[in-house]
Amino acid sequence: MMAVRCARWLFTILSLGSLVIASGVSAANGEEVLREWNFDEPGNLQGWSPGGHLRDTQVAEGVLRTTVVDWDPILVHEVFDPPLATTPTQVIEIRLWAPRDGTAEFFWTNTTKTQYGGFSPEKHTPFHVSAGWHTYRVRPFWQAEGQLLRLRFDLPGLQGGQEPAEYRIDFIHIIELGSRAQPVAPDWTFRDNPAGWSIEGDGKLWVDEDGLHVVLPPGSRLVAPPVEVTEVMAFAAFQMAVEEPGMARLIWASGKVNGLQSQEFPLTPGKAPRVYNVPLAGAKGWQPPIVYLGLEATAEKPVHLRIRWFKLTEEPAGPADLEIRNFFIKSALPRVGQTCDVVAQITNRGGEMVPAVRAKLILPDGVELTEPASAEQATGPIDYGDMRSLVWRVKSHREGECRLKLLVTHPVALQSECVETFLPELHLPKAEYVPPPQPIRGPYEVGVYYFPGWGRPASWLPLVTFPERRPVLGFYREGLPEVIDWQIKWAVEHGITFFCYDWYWRQGEQRLNHALHDGYLQSRYRNLLKFCLLWANHFGPGEHSAEDNRRVCQYWIENYFRRPEYFKIDGRPLLVIFSVHSLKRDLGIEGTRQAIDLWHRMTEEAGVGKILVAGCGTPGVLKEMKEMGFDAVTGYNWPSCGIEGRSWVPFAEVARNYNTLWWRPLAEAGLMPVITPVSAGWDSRPWHGDRALVLTDCTPEAFEAHLRQAKQFVDETGQPKVLLVEAWNEFGEGSFCEPHKKYGFGHLEAIRRVFCPDSPAPRNFGPEDVGLPLPEFTTVEEPPVRTEWDFVTAGDTEGWSAMMGLTPPVVKEGCLTTQSTSDDPALQTTTKLRASEFSGMEIRMAIRSPKARDILQIFWCPPNAPFREEASAKVEVVTDGQLHTYRLDLAGHPLWRGMVTELRLDPCTTSNAEIRLDSLKFIRSSPKIPNETRE
Repeated sequence: MMAVRCARWLFTILSLGSLVIASGVSAANGEEVLREWNFDEPGNLQGWSPGGHLRDTQVAEGVLRTTVVDWDPILVHEVFDPPLATTPTQVIEIRLWAPRDGTAEFFWTNTTKTQYGGFSPEKHTPFHVSAGWHTYRVRPFWQAEGQLLRLRFDLPGLQGGQEPAEYRIDFIHIIELGSRAQPVAPDWTFRDNPAGWSIEGDGKLWVDEDGLHVVLPPGSRLVAPPVEVTEVMAFAAFQMAVEEPGMARLIWASGKVNGLQSQEFPLTPGKAPRVYNVPLAGAKGWQPPIVYLGLEATAEKPVHLRIRWFKLTEEPAGPADLEIRNFFIKSALPRVGQTCDVVAQITNRGGEMVPAVRAKLILPDGVELTEPASAEQATGPIDYGDMRSLVWRVKSHREGECRLKLLVTHPVALQSECVETFLPELHLPKAEYVPPPQPIRGPYEVGVYYFPGWGRPASWLPLVTFPERRPVLGFYREGLPEVIDWQIKWAVEHGITFFCYDWYWRQGEQRLNHALHDGYLQSRYRNLLKFCLLWANHFGPGEHSAEDNRRVCQYWIENYFRRPEYFKIDGRPLLVIFSVHSLKRDLGIEGTRQAIDLWHRMTEEAGVGKILVAGCGTPGVLKEMKEMGFDAVTGYNWPSCGIEGRSWVPFAEVARNYNTLWWRPLAEAGLMPVITPVSAGWDSRPWHGDRALVLTDCTPEAFEAHLRQAKQFVDETGQPKVLLVEAWNEFGEGSFCEPHKKYGFGHLEAIRRVFCPDSPAPRNFGPEDVGLPLPEFTTVEEPPVRTEWDFVTAGDTEGWSAMMGLTPPVVKEGCLTTQSTSDDPALQTTTKLRASEFSGMEIRMAIRSPKARDILQIFWCPPNAPFREEASAKVEVVTDGQLHTYRLDLAGHPLWRGMVTELRLDPCTTSNAEIRLDSLKFIRSSPKIPNETRE
C-alpha cells in the first residue's frame, strides 16, 4: 500500500480546450463530424455569404478567400435546415490563414428573431488567431441553445490604421467529441491517482505523496471529470500550494446557461499548501447541472500547482488557515517625530474558527513604541473570512528606510515584514487653514475627472484592506471646503487647470453632489481651478426624455454655466456625456440630435456660450456620434483597450494601445475634435474583488510616459490642447493621481514635468506638516454585524442607506422613513452571515402610494459579487399607509447559500410612495415558512 501511494504518476497531455492551436488536427476516434464546409468546389461558398467590411470573397484553389477592409468583417451562414442539436461537448474546428495576429469570433443562435437576424452580443465565442496557417478548435459551450439555427464568423477587423488584408479559410467543421462519463461526487483526495482529472492543452500532471501536481502553461487548463453538483453547493474548497503569486480562476459551464463562466481568485505563494474557499453561489451561471469544471492560472508563464484535496461544499471547508493580509504604517506621509499607527490585518481562510491569535511587533533601532505598553497583543476569535486588526503606535527618531517585523506566535507561527520610509521633518510654520496655493500652468488645459463618492465613512470601507491607496488627507470627509482647498492647492501647483465632476442626475433626482455643492462651490481657492461636468447618465432604460432634456439644461444654465469658474473651450461650456449608448437607447439617433440642438439653442439664448457636448466614445461608434450631433469625442477610461479578455495586464501595454487603437483612429476619421482622454491606471479589486480587471505597475514613470505620448498625439494631429485624466480620486476603480501612500505626489509630479516642464517643483506637504488635523472621518470600521434592525434610535439608520430612487432615509419615531423618487427604489446595507443559519426574513413596513398593491423584494449577494435578480425573494405588499408584517421564505431558495455580505431592499415599484420601515430581522428556524402577510 505504501509503495503504491508513493509512486509518481506522470502524464504529458495534448488535449482539447476551449481553444487549442495545432497544425493538422482532425477528427479522432470517438469524434463525429456533424457539419462541414471544405471549400473544395470553385465558386461555391457552401451557404456562407459576406456581410459588411469584406470584399473579393470567393472560393478558389480549395480555400475561401476574403479581404478585410474595415473594423467589422463578417461571414454569415444561411439558416440551418434541419437545425443542429447543441451539446456541451461540441467544438468548431477551423483552419485559417491570417496575415497578422488578432481576435476572431463565432456567433451562434437558435433564432432568427433579433435585429441582427437572430444574432446577439451575448451569444459568441472569441478566440485569438496568429499570423500564418493554423488549425483552431473552439468550444462554444452553446448547450443551453438547444439547437443551432445560424452561425456567423467574424474575422479580425482593421484597427489603428491597418491596411486591408486577405484571409483564407481551408475548412470549418462542427465536431461532436463524444459522450461524457457518468458524473461523480465532487470530493477528491489525491493520494494514489489523478481521480479522473486531466489537462486540456499542453502541460504535465502527476501524483505523489504530496498530492496532485500539475504544470499549466498559458492557455492550458486542469479539468475535472464529470461532476454531480447539487443546488446547495456554494463553495469550491481545496488545499493547494503554488510557488509564484498571481491569479487563477475556476471555470465551469452550466446546462442551463450558454458559454463558460468563471470566478477568479488570487494565488498565495509559498511552499506550504493553503486553504482556498472560492464562493460560487452568487456567481453568474452557477446553476446545476454543471457540465464542465476546470481550473486555470492566468499567468504568462507556466505555473506549478500542487493540490491535496478538492471538493464542492455548502459551507466553507478545510482547517483554519491564518494569513497576515497586510502589515503597514497607516500614515501616507510618515515623518520623523510624528506618532504613527502600525497596523496588522489578520484573516482566516479556512472553514474552522480560530479562537484567538497572539502577535508581537519588533521595531528597529531608532523607532520606539508609544502605546500600548506591550509589543505583544491578541485578537478575539477569527471565523472564515473575518479580519482582525492589531494596532500599535510608534515614533521614529531617524529618517530613511526602516524594517518592521511582525511575529504571530499562536496558534501557529507566522511572520511578516514591512519596509517603510520615514520622511524628514519639514519645520514648516503652523497654519490656521490650508496655505495659499502657488499655481503654475502651461499652454495645455489639463483636466482631471473627480469622483464624488467619499462623503460617508462606509464609502471608504473597501479601501481599508488596500492601505497603499490611503490618501494623504486620510479617509477624508468629502464635502468639507478644506478638503477641496487642499486638493485645489495640490492640483494647481502641478499644472492641472480644471476638475470635471462626475455629476448624477436622474429625471431631476440628484445624488453625490456634496463634493461640488458643499465643497468646491464653498471653497476659498475655487477661483484658481475651473470645473465642469460629466453627466454620469449610465442608468436604466427610459430615463431620458424630451421633457427632461429641457429641464436638465435649464438647471445647468442656472446653477453652473453662469459661474465664472465654469470651464469653457473657446467660450463654450464643456459638458461630457458618459453614456452615449443611454441617449441612443432612449431617444434614438434623431432624438439625441434634437436634444443636443436644444441644448445649443438654450445656452446661446441664455448668453452663457453655446454648450460643447463631448461624448465618451470609441472609433466604432464615432460615425453614429456624428449623426447624433455630438461636438467632440472623449473618454472616461478604456482599461480593456486591446487586451483581448485578459484580467491582469501591464498598464504600459494598455497605455500604448490608447494611442494606436483609439486616439489615432479617432483623429484620422476627421469627424469631430478629440478631447484626449488619459488614464492613471485601473485596479478595481476594492469594489469588484476577484472579478476585477487589474492593470499592473501603474507607476508615476509609466503614467508620465503615457502623458508624453498624449501630448505628442495632440501636437501631431492638431487636436484641441485639452486633456482629461481619469481620475483624481477613483480609489475604488484604481485610477487616481491624488497624493496617496504608495506613490505620494508622484503622479502629480509627472503631470507637472510633462505639461509645465519649466516650472520649479513645489514643496509638497500635507495638513499634519503645518499643524492641522487630517479632515477625515474619525473611524472607518466595519459596522456591527446585524441580523436584526429596529430603528429605535433617532437619526441612526443602522447601516441602511439609499442605493437609488429614494430620498435620504431618516430615522424618526421608531421608523426609517423615506420617499421613492423613481419606479426602482432601493435601500442597501452590509451584513455578514451564513445563509444556512437562517430560514427566512421578517419585515414590518408601511407604504402609502396610489397603487392598491405593490411588490417588496429583498436581494442578497456573497463577497465580491453583484446583486442579481436570481438571488432575490419577493412578496406582495399592501399600500394603505399602515404597518404590516411580511415574511419571506429564504431556506427554500436555491441561491440562499454560503456567506451573505450585502443586502438590498426594494420596498416597492412605484414613484412618490411614502415608506416607513419599522423593523427587519432574519429568522433562525429550520422549518420552511411560506411567504405571507400578517396584520
